[in-house]
Amino acid sequence: MHGNASAPAEPGSVLHALGDPDIAVDLALAALLPEEAQLPSSPLGFVCRAGLLWAYYYVFIHLLYYGIGTSGRALIGAVKPAAPTLRVQGEDARAQMHMSELAFPLYCCVPVLGDVLRRYNLSRTCPTVEACGGPAVSTANFLVYMWLVEAMVFWVHYFLLHKWPWGKANLKHDLHHAYKHDFEMTTWSGYAFEAVDGASQGLPFILGQCLVPIPHSFGVAIGALTGVW
Repeated sequence: MHGNASAPAEPGSVLHALGDPDIAVDLALAALLPEEAQLPSSPLGFVCRAGLLWAYYYVFIHLLYYGIGTSGRALIGAVKPAAPTLRVQGEDARAQMHMSELAFPLYCCVPVLGDVLRRYNLSRTCPTVEACGGPAVSTANFLVYMWLVEAMVFWVHYFLLHKWPWGKANLKHDLHHAYKHDFEMTTWSGYAFEAVDGASQGLPFILGQCLVPIPHSFGVAIGALTGVW
């Protein structure tokens, strides 16, 4: 583990803590562990922090998935009641939810890895736009970052999942492509990947932050927008 970890986030309001995993986990660790176990060099603190971050994201992904899925379906029903996607109901819809649920535990490890790398200064993300050189430099870096992310996602998708025989046989990308027609897709099918398949396409967002300095807020925003999309 890197020796110069970033300082713990300062606890703020309850709402701030709920919206910021660093603050939420710092508060939980302060309540659960002695002070020496909260230090970045503590193996117990490291394991507890990673576990609590995972739990935070596990709750968050369920709120995102079922909240947006339910509201999106209701909105589609109000705007276009005859939409083909609304035909998927009952067991078919539950099958998509079940596949997503099987993948969620591994999905949640991806943002945990990002937080751990950032805390131990292995990520090049900056705490503010100014720390990354200002708005112009931050924007330029972000464009480079997104180009790298898209290139890595394309490589994962095309080579690992479609061309590599072992990947085609074992990563089961065909499970996701089972839902490709408008009468098969629902607001529940977006996360219905095989777990390793879905997580491997999320990893480039984390790896890119180790290569290009971007503001932390930019990384959070693109992660959230990708999750909603």
